Amino acid sequence: MKREDHREQTTHLRRAGYTLVELMIVVVILGILAAIAIPAFIKYVRNSKTSEAKENLAYIFRESTTYFAGERVTRGVSSATITPQFPLSTTTLTPPAVPAGTRVVTTTWNDNVTWNALKFSIADPHYYAYEYLSSGVGSSALFTARARGDLDGDDDQSTFERVGTANAQMEVQGSGGLYEFQPTE
Repeated sequence: MKREDHREQTTHLRRAGYTLVELMIVVVILGILAAIAIPAFIKYVRNSKTSEAKENLAYIFRESTTYFAGERVTRGVSSATITPQFPLSTTTLTPPAVPAGTRVVTTTWNDNVTWNALKFSIADPHYYAYEYLSSGVGSSALFTARARGDLDGDDDQSTFERVGTANAQMEVQGSGGLYEFQPTE
C-alpha cells in the first residue's frame, strides 16, 4: 500500500465520527431547549385543567337561571305559587375535600338536593370540588357557584366563582365574568 493511500484512508477514518466537543454542544443545546419547553408545557397542561371548572360553572349558571324561571307550587289542594328563588345552598363541598393534584371520582352528586335541582353531576374523574351558595327570594335572590382545586398538590387552591342575581324584572343577571383566583395552583 502506498504511503499516500494510507494517509488518505487514515484521514477519512478520523472524519467519520463526531468529536467530544461537537457532542457536548448538541447536549447543551438540547438542555437549553428542554429548560424552556418543559415549564411552558407544564403551564399549558395546568391551563387546560382549568377548563373543567369554567365549563361546569357555566353549566351551573345556566341551570340556576332555568330553575329560577321555573314555576313551582306548594303541595295540596290549596296550592300556592312559590316566589322564584335559586336552589338551596350546599352544606359542604362536593366532594367534601378539595382534590390535591389528582383527579377524583365523586358518587354523591345524587345524594344532594341542590345538585339534583340543578341537574348537575360529574361522572368522570375531576380536579375540582364544587359549592353552591344561595339566599333570598324574588328580586333579592342571589347565588354564588364556586369551584376549588389544587392542581399541583401544594395546598394552594385555585378558585373560580360565578355569581347570579335577580333583578326587579325577575330576570337573572350574571356577574361581569368568571372570577379567578390563582387559576393554575
